[in-house]
Amino acid sequence: MTKRYYLWDYDAGIVSEWQRLGECSQCGECCRIRLGYTVCRENGKPCTTDGKGKWGEVAEGEERLFFRFQNAGAREQCDRLLGNTCSVHGDDEARSDLCKEWPICPLELVPFPDCGYSFERVSEWRI
Repeated sequence: MTKRYYLWDYDAGIVSEWQRLGECSQCGECCRIRLGYTVCRENGKPCTTDGKGKWGEVAEGEERLFFRFQNAGAREQCDRLLGNTCSVHGDDEARSDLCKEWPICPLELVPFPDCGYSFERVSEWRI
């Protein structure tokens, strides 16, 4: 089943769908700059959203995960980083939902120009 990636920008009134390309190069940069998120699991609309801000969504079939972007650029190194490598990379049981799905949208790649992932816009509509 294909995963779909969305950016819900309530402030601009736009939803965009993205296709994620590439793969993790295990550079460890995303583990050194942990961005702030509120993670929300719920089918339907983005949880208890107040209709403001930016939300990322990953959808696969009926399963939907929502991540609200907060405190972008907050620096806090992940405690699972050993050197440049995640100690639980590839272990889906030990990884958080955020780590399994990251990156969710192009906004997340701004601080990581050398990331192995990229995004291509598929569609966009107003909300």
